[in-house]
Order: sequence, then C-alpha cells, then structure tokens
Amino acid sequence: MSRTDDVRHGASSEEAVSASSSTSEDAPRSQGESRLAGDEEPLSQEDALHALRREASSREHAESARMSALTDRLLERLQGEAGGLRIGTLALFNDTVRFGGGFHTSGGPGVARSPDPASESVDLPVDRVSAHVDNFVRPPDFDRLLQILLTNRVLVLARPDGSGREAVAVNLLAEAVALLAVGRGRILQLGTGEQPGSVSWSPREKGCGLLFRTDTGPRTSDGSGMAVSIDLEWIHQVRDALQAADSYMVVVTNPPQGALLNTAAHSEAVVAEEVRADPEAIVHRWVLGEAPAPEQARRLTERLRDSGALDLLVRAPQPRTAVSLAVAVRDGQDLEALVRRLGDPSTRVHQWFDGHRAPEDVSFALAAAVLHDAPYLTVSDAAVDLYHLFTEERSAPPALRFHETLHTTHPWILLADPDDRRSSQPRVRFREPRTQQAVLAYAWNHLDGQRTSLVRWLRQLATHRDVEVQARACVATAVVAAQDLEHALHRFLNSWAGNSSPHTRRAAATVLGVVSEDPDLTDRVWDLLYTWADLPGNAVERRMAATSALVAGGPPGRRDPDAAVGVLLTALGDRESWDSLGHVAEALAALAGHDRVGHVLKAMLDWSQSQDASPLVVKSLLAFCYVAGTATRPETAHRPLALRRGKRSVACPLLLELSDQHLAAMVELWKRALARKPVQEVALDVLKGWIGHASGNPRARQAVRGVLEGVAAQGRRHRERIVYWLGQWAAGGDEGSAVAAELRRTI
Repeated sequence: MSRTDDVRHGASSEEAVSASSSTSEDAPRSQGESRLAGDEEPLSQEDALHALRREASSREHAESARMSALTDRLLERLQGEAGGLRIGTLALFNDTVRFGGGFHTSGGPGVARSPDPASESVDLPVDRVSAHVDNFVRPPDFDRLLQILLTNRVLVLARPDGSGREAVAVNLLAEAVALLAVGRGRILQLGTGEQPGSVSWSPREKGCGLLFRTDTGPRTSDGSGMAVSIDLEWIHQVRDALQAADSYMVVVTNPPQGALLNTAAHSEAVVAEEVRADPEAIVHRWVLGEAPAPEQARRLTERLRDSGALDLLVRAPQPRTAVSLAVAVRDGQDLEALVRRLGDPSTRVHQWFDGHRAPEDVSFALAAAVLHDAPYLTVSDAAVDLYHLFTEERSAPPALRFHETLHTTHPWILLADPDDRRSSQPRVRFREPRTQQAVLAYAWNHLDGQRTSLVRWLRQLATHRDVEVQARACVATAVVAAQDLEHALHRFLNSWAGNSSPHTRRAAATVLGVVSEDPDLTDRVWDLLYTWADLPGNAVERRMAATSALVAGGPPGRRDPDAAVGVLLTALGDRESWDSLGHVAEALAALAGHDRVGHVLKAMLDWSQSQDASPLVVKSLLAFCYVAGTATRPETAHRPLALRRGKRSVACPLLLELSDQHLAAMVELWKRALARKPVQEVALDVLKGWIGHASGNPRARQAVRGVLEGVAAQGRRHRERIVYWLGQWAAGGDEGSAVAAELRRTI
C-alpha cells in the first residue's frame, strides 16, 4: 500500500468513528472554516488571503497562544516533578509480575491470603491472628470503632483494599470477645455458604467473634455482590442474631456503593471513612517491638530518611507499604532497592486496576490522569463522558457520585485547594505526580477492549471548548502516544493530522510537539514532519502538510529552529498551493514569540529574495505580515509596550517591540510587503495597527518611525507610498490619526 493510500485509509476510518462520537463539547467552528479545513479542492490565493486576515484578527489566535502557553507549563511539570513522558522500572507488559506476598493488606509479609474458606465457618488460623495482633498499631479511631462494635454487635468496615482493614477487624474482634463471659473467645471466618441476615441464620456457637469478608473479587460493573445487600434491615437482623448468641461480627468490604451507600448515611454500624495508623509507627513496631530504646528509634528513623522510605510513606501511607519496609529492615534486605520498587507508581497502578474494573472507577481514574490538576467539576464531567462511551449499550442514566467515593475508591487521588482564589472548585491531583503517566500507560497497554473508546474520548477532550481542557488532554494523549509512537500514528495521529477540522489538526500538532520532548523520539518526529510536508497531493495530504508546520512551530522548532525553517519551507512550497499558508504563518509567529526572531526574519528574507510575483514570494510576505501583526511574547501582562484599550490589555506586537534590534531586516521586509500588490492590502492593515499601538507610547512611536524612515529611504516610490497612506490615516480621525500625522510630517 502506498503512503497516499495508507493516509487516506487511516483518515477515513478515524473520521467515521469520530463522526459518530461528536458531542456538544467539541470546540466551536468559526465561520468559513470549511475552506480553511482543506476541502477536496485546494485553497485558492484569494481564499488563503481572506482566511489569513480573518485568523489574525480572530479570537482563535488568542486561544491558540493561550493553548501553547498552557501546554508549555504542563510540559514543564511533566519533565520536572513527574519525570517525563515515560517512567517506571517495572515493565508494563511483564505479565508475570504479581502483586501478592509482601504487598498484601493484612497480616505479616509472606502470609498469603488464604483460599476461599469452606461453605461453613472455620477458625481463623492462629498464625494469621498472630500476624495481625502481635505488631498491631492502633489507628486513631480504634477506640471509637470498638465502642460501635460493642454497642451494635456488628460493624461494617467499608474501606479499600490496602488500608489495613482486616488487621483492624481482627484486633477489634479480639478485644470484644475478651470481654465476653461465655464461650471460648474464638474468632471464626464465615464461609461462602453462610447467609447472615436471613431469618434462619445464627452463629454456630455462642461467645465468638465472626469475620465476614464480602470482597472476594474485583468490583463488577453492575455493583453486584454481598455489599449491595447490606441495608438497614440486614443490620438489624444480624444484630439480633448476634445478641442472642452473645457474639460479635466485623464485616470487611469495599467502599460503599448501592444499598450500602445509603446504609452508611443512616447507621453508625457502617464505617466508610479511612483513618490510618501512622505508617512510620508501624515500621518501628514491626522492627523494634513495643517499647524500643530511644537511641534505636532514632537510628531507625535516620535510616528510613536516608533511604527515601519516609518520603515513600508520605506518598503511599498504606499499612502494607509500612509492613514491607519493616520486613526489609528486619531481614537485612536492600532497603534502597525496595524503596525504588515500591516508589514506582506502576506497581500501585497495576494493583489498583486489578481490583477496580467497574466503569465508573476506571472512568474517573482516567479522567484524573488526562486532566491532572483540573477543577473537580471539569474532571467529573469528563469521567461521565468516558463512562458513557464504556457503557453505550445501557439505556438508563447512571447514578454516578464520584465525590462520595473519591476518598475510598481512589485513595491515590486528592482534592487540593485551588491556587487561584477566584475559583471555588478544588483541583483533582494524584498524590504521587508520576501516577498520571502510570495510569495512562496502563490504560493504553492493558485495557484492550476499551482502546477505541479511549481514542474517541481523548479527541473529544482535545477539541473541547475549554482551552485548559484541550491542553491537558493533548499532553495526556502525548503520554499515551509515546508508549508506541508507530502504533499511535496508525491508530489515530495520522487521521487527526489529516482531519478536515483545524481543531483536530491543532490537537495532533500539540501531541506530536510534546512527544518530541522524549529524546528517543525526537528524530522520529522530525522524519515524520518532513514526510508530511513533502509534496502533498490529495486533500488529506495537504492538511497533513499544514499540520507538520504547526508541529515545527512548537517545542521541536524552538530547540532546532534551522530544522523548523526547513520543514516550513517544504510545507509552504513554491507552487500554486495555499493550503499550508495559515499554519506556516502561525508557526513562524510562535517561533518568533519564543526568542527565534532572527531565524524567522532571515527565513522570510531568503524565501522572498527574488522579489517577483512567484507564489513563494507572495506566501512568504503574507506570512511576514501575519507575524508582524500577531506575534507576541508568551508572557505579556507586565510588558511596558502593552496598550490598554478600555479594560482589555492588548499586547504590543513583538516585531514592533524588537524592531530596533532587527532594523535592517524589518525595513527590507516591510519594503517588499508594501510594494507587492497581492500583499499590500494586508501589510497596510498591519502597519495601521502598529501606528495604533504608538498612540500614547513614545517607545512604540519611535520604533514605528525608525522602520518607516528606513523604508522611505529605499527610493522615491517607497517614500511616496508611505507619505500617501500616512496622510489617509491622519485624515481618518480614528485611533492613531494624530501619530500618523506626526509621522507624515517627519518623513
């Protein structure tokens, strides 16, 4: 299959999928977009001229600049605290890695969870009880839980796996049965055939403690299992049966859902909030015993600090982590190596997904990963959209309440206070920054049946109305694409790059720009850009050439502006093809805004060197006009040349601000643009805008004067042209007329 056929096939299949998944959250489409998008007929010079002028004055240009700034900020965080696009020492495809043994929730390390008990109650093994009791560190709420158990006879611990819930349950039962006057004080584990809550059920003996586990498997999509049947009536019937047998029961189950969610709101016997014991205290207890000498405790604390274990316990405070560290210290293992292993978020991500398969759980985790640090409602809305994609066959609306189970189902996620006091919405973040990449990598590599839904959802977010959502989604998509760039290109990026929507093409460009930050993928991205830019033929390929220009104007072009100029020249072309002009001009403006003004001006001088009516000269000078009118610095709020119109601060054009540093190049380019008839109309609009900025700003007025004097000095015709138009603007009486009159007198 030829490259052309491959591109056509990829685009048509993806567009067919996306057409069926479009939602109201897609970005708004501007008037006249169909011509910009690159219909089957190539864009004409007239259409390109109108589109370029419209783009330079539209709100979308400002949103594009904001999108770039947001992406840069997110990328900086990703490369800093989050460690880059790809992280982890654990192979994501290593299916032999298991997370049992030392990573268990209850008991000592190496004590594997016992198989499903028989259908009848059995004694809890002595070694299992001892593992829970001997080195137990009471959490702050232990006395309250004990009081609830003694009062109600039954206690439901609805907490996530890994929270130490079984250890708490066994110790509560041990305390409770020790107070009984009858029975042998045995602790029994209920069998799978037991049906507490039924009319005929009762404990098999008096004066015992009963441990009832109801979470023998992952959560299912329909919320089925014993937990959903624990309602107020169930609590009352079990309590009566236990009262008659003078016994106690602790139920260990997953965080509330279904009927249990309502029961937790109306009965103190259901406890869902998680109150952990101090993880450092757990390590000390396991290693040093109940009453260690102060010097021993100090040395252990220092070793934990030096090895990074204390930092790990802050990020992962679950009792299982503390126990694993304690055993490593006690048994003389390599503590630093264990800290590195346990600190790899891939481990916890695998473990979490292994136990959470319900669409509502997976949807929120992925939404938090894609929109890391976004406001809660934004993340929640995205999670609902993804949930619908995962469960399209369902007709009834889901009763999704992410906030209610956030602290139990998603212990790795926190709601942080917003940095901006003007916002009341908390920010959704992972406790461990690198978890974002680990979640995205797991979802892409392991949720095989949901990959198509993920692509559709990522595209919806990458073209969202909210620019902040767009930026976060594009960066997250780059993390996904970096897992296997070739697969991502064939799976969705090729079709995004050749899509008829400029918003989708812009998303593809942002994704590839972020991917290029991975040193192992930089060369591959440049090869791809040259391939897309080179000799476009059909409509899809022309759009891909335009997309290559957007990428070149992003992060890879900033690092290697010479390579970027080469791609932009290839995409622009010397033929009567105008489809790429808009994106090339935008890319040049972006490069100029990131301290590459010299490279940009030299490129446009070289491209228009012949000063004839050839397509390349006209396109180059039109691009110069776009850059002169729109390029600004990424941060413009406090710049001295900013112009305030009403309450809105209008940034000074960058080339106007830097004209004294590049005066010769500026004079030559303005001379060519004003003398070339197809370009002159656009150039005059931009020049008039410059004069408007000079109103009330002596520095800007001096900069414009220097450029115009330089152009006027090039010859009589150039001087006459400048004088004529300054006279027209001076007589207009609008903004800048006084400055125009002053400049006319000077020249």
